[in-house]
Amino acid sequence: MSEIACVEIIPRLTERAESDSIAGMVPSSQFASLIRNVEASPSKAVLIDQYLEGQSTFPIIEGDNLVHFVYRGEGDVVTMTGDHVGRRIEQPLHHVEGTDLHYYSMHLESDARITYHYTRNLTETLIDSLNPRPDFRSLSFGQASWFAMPEWRAPDYLEPRTDGIHGRIDTIAFSVPNDDRSRSIQIYLPPGYDEGNDRYPVVYLHGSRRPFRLGKLDISLDNLIGARVRPVIVVFVPSLFKGGYRQYVDDHREEYRDLFVDRVVPLIDHTHRTIASRDGRANSGSIYAGFAAFYATFTRPDLFGGLAIQTMDWDQTVDADFETFIPTAASLPPLRIYLDWGKYDLRSPAEGNDLGRSSAKFAGRLQERGYEFAGGMVNDGTGWASWRNRTDRVFETLFPLKE
Repeated sequence: MSEIACVEIIPRLTERAESDSIAGMVPSSQFASLIRNVEASPSKAVLIDQYLEGQSTFPIIEGDNLVHFVYRGEGDVVTMTGDHVGRRIEQPLHHVEGTDLHYYSMHLESDARITYHYTRNLTETLIDSLNPRPDFRSLSFGQASWFAMPEWRAPDYLEPRTDGIHGRIDTIAFSVPNDDRSRSIQIYLPPGYDEGNDRYPVVYLHGSRRPFRLGKLDISLDNLIGARVRPVIVVFVPSLFKGGYRQYVDDHREEYRDLFVDRVVPLIDHTHRTIASRDGRANSGSIYAGFAAFYATFTRPDLFGGLAIQTMDWDQTVDADFETFIPTAASLPPLRIYLDWGKYDLRSPAEGNDLGRSSAKFAGRLQERGYEFAGGMVNDGTGWASWRNRTDRVFETLFPLKE
């Protein structure tokens, strides 16, 4: 689809009063008052300089639920995309004539957290140079910036411990029958594992990419274990053959499940001190791998007693037969389930897909079949920038610290 373009025909707006209906303008805001003053002033740049120098945050937050995205610099056309816009959509910023200022205003929830970037002249991707937060590599938007509204709170477990108490990452080789490619399974071992003989519960994390660099799972677990979470082993299950949708959701899902339960689980039980029972095992994953975690758990409830999903890919094909995929809760042993998704989760409005909406549908199906779960919708986006903010809730649900 790289060569497809779209032109949208919209009504022409000619009267200033009609700005109430123009996306990206909030006429009643303080920022809009500034824009009107700038447009009427012969010293436009001076007014802009004075205003921006007086701001403590970028994007500019006004009140509890209003945000103004601001770009200042060269560019005939400046657009924005991000969690709040959707993939493969570029939202034009408004240009203040006679200046180098571009802006877009909108309302967001008071605790929302958003990933975004700008594009200049349709080709050049830019992080927000006014935003002091470090940029990062996002799941959907490449190199990007992020910000949060006033009531959002950063987790307290994402900074490395300074007392020297850390788990470690073990690596073991793994081979798939009739496949010459070598694979490695990474395993997080909790603090104290090497000094004792205790056995530990295991969380199998499917399809995880960059769990340490972006997800900060090792740092998070170092902080959470012993404080809010039971000491636990985490196994990062690599792609076993096909990868993507076909491996986890579509025609190879049973093959993946069988390789996982027949080869990976016994291997981990053999090489590490695990609690080799359903009460000591849980599956976790996101998007396609979230379905793989669900499928393994619900088809082999004799092996797994816990499930955690952050952003579920629950498409129309599986939903059409949901009663087969989701037996009634009364027919299975008890399951500990955590499920969350973002209001601004991975979606492409032009293509009609929305993983926040599909996750919510999956949640509804679970409830229809009698299951309870922790979590729910959050005012956040997608990818590790969102998921890692709730690592504590995931592991507290699966293996809480016992009193």
